[in-house]
Amino acid sequence: MKKRLLISLLAAIPLLNACNEDEMNTVRKAELSDREKSILSASSNHYSIFDYTAGDEFSELNLWIEEYENGELIKNVANVIVSVSEEGSIIFSSNDVYLEDPDKSLLSINLSVTNEDGNGSTSFTVEPPEDSSRISAEYGEETLPIEGEIILSYFAYSNDDIVSSLAESYFEDPDANAALLKQYDAIYVMKGKFN
Repeated sequence: MKKRLLISLLAAIPLLNACNEDEMNTVRKAELSDREKSILSASSNHYSIFDYTAGDEFSELNLWIEEYENGELIKNVANVIVSVSEEGSIIFSSNDVYLEDPDKSLLSINLSVTNEDGNGSTSFTVEPPEDSSRISAEYGEETLPIEGEIILSYFAYSNDDIVSSLAESYFEDPDANAALLKQYDAIYVMKGKFN
């Protein structure tokens, strides 16, 4: 009886490893507790948090934010390069910065990576277009494979009365769907690449 139990347990080990291998080399939306969500909501206007699991073939993670105006790439406004450990978190958040003039405000955007090797972060401020509405979102899929350049999240501004979300097709093939960015007066797209 004990021998059969031992054989059954040994046979199950490859299945357990297969489950872990399915999660390897992926970026996925972080599962947050209600308390964590509450703390983040109190300290930022918007946040996107992702967890990653990376294999030994990756040594660094490069994250950056591209600024577009009316669909045209203006510049990279932020960049963070960190060494990769097997597991880590990527955090993208924003806060309004109010100035003395009540009609003016800035948006502070924060980008950080934490893992067992340490962390890296950067923040910057942008001046939103006047009389614009803001929308923010992240890629709709729960899990993304670590393959080439990935798009994780964005903040967008538009003067239109109705501001719609960026179509999922942009996340899947940004080059073929670059025209979608023209619907916004300004958009900040967070991208990443594991090397």
